[in-house]
Amino acid sequence: LWSIGVIVSVMHPIIATFRLKKLIKRWEKQPSEKTMEVYKKTTGERKPPIAICSALATPMAVGLVHTKIYLPHEEYSEQELEMILKHELIHWERKDLWYKFLLLLARGIHWFNPFVYLMVKRANRDLEISCDGEAVKEKDMDYRKAYGLMILHEAERGLQRQAALTTCFTDGKRALQERLVEIMNGKR
Repeated sequence: LWSIGVIVSVMHPIIATFRLKKLIKRWEKQPSEKTMEVYKKTTGERKPPIAICSALATPMAVGLVHTKIYLPHEEYSEQELEMILKHELIHWERKDLWYKFLLLLARGIHWFNPFVYLMVKRANRDLEISCDGEAVKEKDMDYRKAYGLMILHEAERGLQRQAALTTCFTDGKRALQERLVEIMNGKR
């Protein structure tokens, strides 16, 4: 019984991620020159590929081994695009998708324990808060406000359920509230 629970708990999110990747592959297109200029300006030497996928509601990074950053559209201001790319690059540099995979395995092994589900949810929220904190580190209050508004704007575009092995800008009202409070708090 435990083994069946582990298989179902682990395979369900992995299958959902593969379905998402299949959907993305169908709608994926190359970014414009303007987007690529901002991307090159924002990134260092090492960087994951970037693509546009109109089937997505929010920007996200997908893929454990060959991570790719996806944008739902290119109608961002240069500052918004820079903020989004910086956020996703922080996830990529810190290998956060591997951390999410580890959380997925922990949840799978302890599928019967409701406290592990709460721990995984909290850990995913902390991942986003930590990434936001790094993105606004040493920035002034105006930048922090703009960053928070950008996150709200992306949340407004559509709160969709996040696939297990992706990073995503939105993950529920309470998580958004907590992220915005942390962004505006320059002390921590």
